[in-house]
Amino acid sequence: MKVIFLDIDGVMQPFYNTNRIRCNLNEVVKEVADKFNDDSYYDMNKMDVAALCLDWQQDAIDNLNELIHQTDAKIVLSTGWRYLGYDYMIKLLHILNLDQYVIGQTDYYNNIENPDQYHIEPDSQLFMFNYHRVIEILDYVRLNNIDNYVALDDMDLHQLENHFVHITDGYFNDENYKKALEILK
Repeated sequence: MKVIFLDIDGVMQPFYNTNRIRCNLNEVVKEVADKFNDDSYYDMNKMDVAALCLDWQQDAIDNLNELIHQTDAKIVLSTGWRYLGYDYMIKLLHILNLDQYVIGQTDYYNNIENPDQYHIEPDSQLFMFNYHRVIEILDYVRLNNIDNYVALDDMDLHQLENHFVHITDGYFNDENYKKALEILK
């Protein structure tokens, strides 16, 4: 199985996309609830719903979909958004029809038994979150039947070596797509 470890902020949603802040949140949620005939969207955080509708970069969404279709890869959430809860994330991703590709999420660093088994040293205390994310991804790979993977992240996860595409331009662009495709092919 091929897996895309997906971060969201700075990968799918550029930090400079803030349309959700200037919109009528109630209208956006109503549109989504009506579109899916699902009133449970009214119970979700309106800013989260609006972020997927208005602030995720369309090029990033298109590139992710193309990567999935070209490689038959599945998505594992490695983003900080997973703290919102797995079911919540599936519901949000349904808005963009991405829920069907998600097979799980990485475990939280504090739940990983013996992180030292991965022999990864943090580069500095300032980048502890990067170190945690690397360990979380490596743990998921070890515990599951993963043949190949790529991590898409705006944090520097260079310890993943040839399985990492560093997103530095704010979103998963065409150049990033080509690198990810090469890794997964």
